[in-house]
Amino acid sequence: MAQPPEADLELLHRVDALVRADRSREALELLERDWPTFSIRGAYAVEAWALRALALCTAGRVAEGLASASHVPAGSSYEERIQGACVP
Repeated sequence: MAQPPEADLELLHRVDALVRADRSREALELLERDWPTFSIRGAYAVEAWALRALALCTAGRVAEGLASASHVPAGSSYEERIQGACVP
């Protein structure tokens, strides 16, 4: 069952803060714990995929990060951050 949008947004804020603080492994743990209930087709789907990509790439799991990034449309506000984290 999907979480309410407010819970999704709170999760994304926490994940983004962890990624920005170079705590990608913690961000991934949080995402992986809540991913089954996260509404990846909901209002924050692009943000969820983008932050997942960033967390994976900065944790050294680049192939998985790029796979997640494929769900983020070109021109997204996350595009530059993803390229910086995932593309050497």
